[in-house]
Formats: sequence, C-alpha cells, structure tokens
Amino acid sequence: MPLRDDGIHTWIHPAERFAHQLQAVAEMPPLRPADLGRYARGATALAEKAPLPQTQAEYLELLAGLWSEVAQVQPLMRTETLANLLGLRYEVDGPSSSLREVLAAGAGGSGVIAVRVRTQP
Repeated sequence: MPLRDDGIHTWIHPAERFAHQLQAVAEMPPLRPADLGRYARGATALAEKAPLPQTQAEYLELLAGLWSEVAQVQPLMRTETLANLLGLRYEVDGPSSSLREVLAAGAGGSGVIAVRVRTQP
C-alpha cells in the first residue's frame, strides 16, 4: 500500500468520475459547452449501472463527446482543465534528468530535465 496515492490506485465508479469531470467543464470560464444537460443525464444513467466493462465503455464514449465539445468551444486549455478532465499529471523523471546534479554542483552549465506526462486510465 503506497504512503502517497495520487489517484492511480483509487477506483471510483465511472459515473462518479464523469460527474467530477462534468463539473470541471461547467466551471470553465468564460466559455462552456452548450449542452451539458445531455451529459448530466448520461452520468445519471451510468450511476444506475453496475461497474462492468460495458459501463466503462459508455463512460469513455461520454467523455470523448465531452472532450470534443470542450475542444470546439475552447481549443486552448489550461493545464488545470486538462488535469480535471484527463487526470493529467506531470512528473520529473529523476533518473533521466541531469539538471539536479548540475544545480547541486553550483558551477552552472547545461543539464537535461526529463518530464513524464501521464493521464488517469
């Protein structure tokens, strides 16, 4: 059991996950998709289903439609929005990065920082 859990090891029902993502879209200023009611009804319908592979497929279908509408309304997104919609996380890949050693040496020079990007499944 990890001491710190960033959500990767936490399972929530697809309907609950989608409801959080839908709320994030609804709070996007100043633009937001016009037909959020359809997605809210989809989230409600998902909540009534057992967590089967078909439920996950329906969730992904709803999410793809929501992403499409968001992209049409707001093609440039803030990283916070992507974090809410996709579970987007940036991580520094320590073993592949040399920047820490360059900074610790204090002599300057060039270094490499490797950033890993991942999303929630």
